[in-house]
Amino acid sequence: MRLPLALYPDPTQFVGVKETESTFTAIMSTDYYNGRLIPQLVLVYDVRGAWMVQPSVNLVKEPFRFKIQYSAIAGNFVSFGAFRDRDQLTLIFTYLLN
Repeated sequence: MRLPLALYPDPTQFVGVKETESTFTAIMSTDYYNGRLIPQLVLVYDVRGAWMVQPSVNLVKEPFRFKIQYSAIAGNFVSFGAFRDRDQLTLIFTYLLN
């Protein structure tokens, strides 16, 4: 059995969204050693009960750049809280070719 391919979504189908939703974000960052060491902390709160914490450290020693970042999500299973069981550790190494 063949079914026709829908080229456009049905205009009556929408994602369920509350009338009012809010997300609060705070970013704290500074630098040390003339901008070579850059720690940063990102905090995000969804009023429906989801939290995200994302600390990171960036080290710049030209032509190399190193970054380590951790992302953790906790709370209710709403908005970005749908990823609450998927903490992530990121390591990035960059070499600039100039």
